[in-house]
Amino acid sequence: MNIRLNDQTLQVACEAPLTLGGLLDDLRARGAIAADEVVVDIRVDGLDWNAQDLEARKEDALPQGSDVVIATDDSRGYGRRILTDAAGMVDILQEAARTVAHALREETPEQANADLFMMLDAVQRLLVCLHQIQNTYGLKRGLTAGPEPLLNGISEALQEMQACQESQDWPALAESVENRLAPALQGVGRVVQTMKDEL
Repeated sequence: MNIRLNDQTLQVACEAPLTLGGLLDDLRARGAIAADEVVVDIRVDGLDWNAQDLEARKEDALPQGSDVVIATDDSRGYGRRILTDAAGMVDILQEAARTVAHALREETPEQANADLFMMLDAVQRLLVCLHQIQNTYGLKRGLTAGPEPLLNGISEALQEMQACQESQDWPALAESVENRLAPALQGVGRVVQTMKDEL
């Protein structure tokens, strides 16, 4: 089996079929992967084995003679990677807010309302992720920092949007998405950059 770990070639001898978890445990036991390092990318024979699914895939067998490429990062580097992805997600959500607001003003408000529900679910997951990053790394600046936390503005926008949804006031909902939620998301983008700078 050919192993490349952070661009360094390693030799792993094994008689029995080796699992992904077994390989990573062996590399950690040998000190090739340090205790504070996180696996951020795995490729087996050129195919991406999503590093985010490591726990679920640890019992997956690695084919004999396969080429395995592993990339790791230290804990803070991993946090910065997550925040980089979060910044990209903020951009996508801002564009989605503009699209939903436009659709709410057109002839398809019911479909736009369903799209809004999915967008708000993504916003919630993003905020939970940022809160976890702030707590994990003990960041002083983040979603809950400052005299008027950004979360209050988002919460107020969501309450306003909920009232519009309940009354099926689609034009007012479009205004709320465009003029309350989108600016709040822009604020989230600034917070993400601030967190990344502190990390």
